Amino acid sequence: MNFKTLKLFNSPRIHCRNRWFFLSAFFFLLCGVYEGCKGLDFLPGPVADPTGRYLAGLPIDQTSPLGLIAREPSAITHAEMIRVAFEQFEVARISRMKEWAPKALGHLYRSSAPLFYMFSGPDFLYATHFFPATSTTVLCGLEPVGTFPDLGNMSSEARQNGLAHLRNSLETILSYSFFRTKDMKTDLRGHAFEGTAPLLLCFLARTGKMIMDARLTLLDADGKLYSYVPEYANDTRRFVKGIRIVYRDNYINHGLQTLYYFSTDISDSGLSRHGGLLKLCASLGRGNGFVKSASYLMHENYFSKVRSFLLEHCDHLLQDDSGIPLRFFDKTVWSIRIYGTYLGPIELFKGKYQPDLAALYKKTTPAPLTFGIGYRHRPGTSTLMLAMRGPANPQPVPDDETPLPISPSRPGEPEMVKEEDLSSKRIIPQEP
Repeated sequence: MNFKTLKLFNSPRIHCRNRWFFLSAFFFLLCGVYEGCKGLDFLPGPVADPTGRYLAGLPIDQTSPLGLIAREPSAITHAEMIRVAFEQFEVARISRMKEWAPKALGHLYRSSAPLFYMFSGPDFLYATHFFPATSTTVLCGLEPVGTFPDLGNMSSEARQNGLAHLRNSLETILSYSFFRTKDMKTDLRGHAFEGTAPLLLCFLARTGKMIMDARLTLLDADGKLYSYVPEYANDTRRFVKGIRIVYRDNYINHGLQTLYYFSTDISDSGLSRHGGLLKLCASLGRGNGFVKSASYLMHENYFSKVRSFLLEHCDHLLQDDSGIPLRFFDKTVWSIRIYGTYLGPIELFKGKYQPDLAALYKKTTPAPLTFGIGYRHRPGTSTLMLAMRGPANPQPVPDDETPLPISPSRPGEPEMVKEEDLSSKRIIPQEP
């Protein structure tokens, strides 16, 4: 709408009835653009995988219900733009990470233990390239969960608008290796593809995963998962919204794998109000941790609970300098390997300099780091540290190692409660 249109609406020469006619027409025009934008809380495999491929700009089987919309001009344009962006990302970072990770991480690279990636936002990209074999990946952040796009029941204008916003959301992670939480909280609202759910589907498809099942979920304060029920979703005192996606790697047989994302506050005060996330993670058993671009929050006293959880429940922790400060790693428990260089924090976080980490880099010879990661995202400027319980002796992965067998179930993973059980078991009390 331009300024002349606004002036027209406010002109005293236009009769009130006509003015309401113009306003009503404009309202219904907007409704047309966002027609069918209400998202879904569940995508079965036959729809989930093509949806992910559509969002990722990848070819879709023409027999799929989404085959027709994939031939729309906006979808073809999106596919070309996102192809170029991911090819550049592959050359600049991913190809180097793929070469580095098996050698540097050794057996950890093939570990099926759960991965706890705190402060991640929807960053599945880096998680899967460092920890491709993990049975369960848990992501969390303040970014909203959103819904899964109902592509077949929205207008072509809504799909075009959603794809444009999706590309905008991808820009920082592909360019700088991290999401800006403040920007994401804005970028992920107000259009057809709201929240982190579309991004996660896109990342899964782009990293060669077949999406078997995707659904929203609810997490209670005891760490128990429940089927998503809309009338309880906004009860933030009892529940945290989440996403659960089951997938399989198309190229390497790691069996069925599960990805969780939860939108929740993991500060000490946030966990006091709702500590379900850490209880869920604890129920998965011992795992590995990953932290990058975490705003140095675990340097603060008011993020002590999540810091303590990682130190107590992880056997390995891969992080940049924005994660847990070196001083918290007990030398009698942890062995430390360092990679790259340590130039200190960027200007925004200049007060988080670690003299002990700088001294460690000076007195030892760090292993090389061939890619950029974290806030200092340019190659040759990044810091990465691997903390391991016990001796620092990761074993390289043989090139001819046999793929892991399919494992359809994983002991220790909490099961989803079926939706019909909620009322019959009266797990969720009705409001008076």
